[in-house]
Amino acid sequence: MKQLIIDKKDISLDFDNNCLIVKSKEAGQSIPIKYLQQVICLHNVQISTRLLGVFNEKGIDFCVINNRHTERTYGFYGNQYKDAKRRLKWYQVLSEPKIQRQIAHYLVQLKITKQRKFQREMGTLPTPRTAISSSTTMAQLLGIEGSQQKKYWQWYKPFFADNLKFNARLRRPPPDPVNASLSLGYTLLYHNCTRIIIISGLDPYLGCYHTPSHGRYSLACDLMEPMRIIVDEFVWRLFSSNILTLKHFSQTSDTCILLKEGRLIFYNEWEQHQVFIMNMANGYIKRLLKWINKIECANKEHYIH
Repeated sequence: MKQLIIDKKDISLDFDNNCLIVKSKEAGQSIPIKYLQQVICLHNVQISTRLLGVFNEKGIDFCVINNRHTERTYGFYGNQYKDAKRRLKWYQVLSEPKIQRQIAHYLVQLKITKQRKFQREMGTLPTPRTAISSSTTMAQLLGIEGSQQKKYWQWYKPFFADNLKFNARLRRPPPDPVNASLSLGYTLLYHNCTRIIIISGLDPYLGCYHTPSHGRYSLACDLMEPMRIIVDEFVWRLFSSNILTLKHFSQTSDTCILLKEGRLIFYNEWEQHQVFIMNMANGYIKRLLKWINKIECANKEHYIH
């Protein structure tokens, strides 16, 4: 076990004898700390300060996700890269509009390429795409990406059964099982991306494609763009294989919620993707670090001359 997701109310967490102690009204469980890399809480959980200190010492992530009140979402991440010079170099990258635009172009181009690959794998012709050139402005890039995404969702929705009532990508609140599953998957992916950014020593608040916004990890949103296809394919497989069905959801006139049994299934299936997701995110981070080195080398050459 590397990731522990706690999705139950009235749980307390403590530390004893090198183990995480998980207690509920009904029972208790001990998990050796050495098997943990990340603990995510999605409901009201009581946690001891002693355990928080152990998480910090052992480099274990601790995240609280609140989908209803996103401003209450919180996390701290272990094994952070502690050399502040890397963060300063990232600020230099962001001060270079040309480099910033190159990174944004790369992310959007990669996202569209991965969507088109998924479409081919599903046995259909990819939707036509508008060319992105080096002269494409950021405003034009936003328009191209938005137009492409609209076509993509139109292509995606027929792959789900009619009784799921998935007609468009909608959130806050999600009105159907597919949207509810997509939102949960994107939330988990967002925190995966935030984690890899923070432990890499970059500033998660400052992205290239997503402009700074209060309370948002814009760089995590950047990193997510070419990785969203992981969630899209994951959700499609859950429903096409009947791993998730209507019985796993509670639905009202305007919102749909994944029930406890369904969430357990979702998390168990998602955990199998963790290594793949982190490896992919690491690859994109390495590419960003190359842009940082590019700026550094350019500055050195300018200083020498």
